Amino acid sequence: MRNNRALAALALACAFVWPLVAFGEASAAAADVAPRVDVVPTAAAKQAANELMRLQEDTLILKAQLKKLDAQAQVVERQETLHRMGSTVSSYSDVSLVATQSLGKRISATVATSDGAEFDVVPGDTLPNGMRVAAIRSGAIVLAAADGRRTTLTVSASVRDPARNVAQAGAGGVPPIPTLPMPAR
Repeated sequence: MRNNRALAALALACAFVWPLVAFGEASAAAADVAPRVDVVPTAAAKQAANELMRLQEDTLILKAQLKKLDAQAQVVERQETLHRMGSTVSSYSDVSLVATQSLGKRISATVATSDGAEFDVVPGDTLPNGMRVAAIRSGAIVLAAADGRRTTLTVSASVRDPARNVAQAGAGGVPPIPTLPMPAR
């Protein structure tokens, strides 16, 4: 008897649920068959979309410019730090130091330009790049810019031409006796 009641309850439940399931499938199929309506944007919507795209492009450009300015500021900051440290460089811009020489109390230096010209300078002379020779000591010259910055140029082997290097090396390829570096002042 219990089986009969359970079977009857199951039959009754199926009788009520079956139409609901069938109705749900039919409504889902009807939703798929329903005609779709194409949305045509208005002129105002098109203008708003174009304005939004233009603002996004401007934002990207401004972000790129900001990154560029940050990089430039870092370069300037590092250059100022090097300047404050009194860095010694082997060449400056378009001039480089070839040699220093002295005769008695008179000291001079030979400077080469990037175009290959060489000339002698003494303290107080102005170089083609606008810097003034502030001091000359053995193996180095101190240059002063108009704003007061000082730069030390040292003798650079890369400045000399290969023929001069061979001549200085002497016969048999024996290099000359190296000089001791002068302490920075």
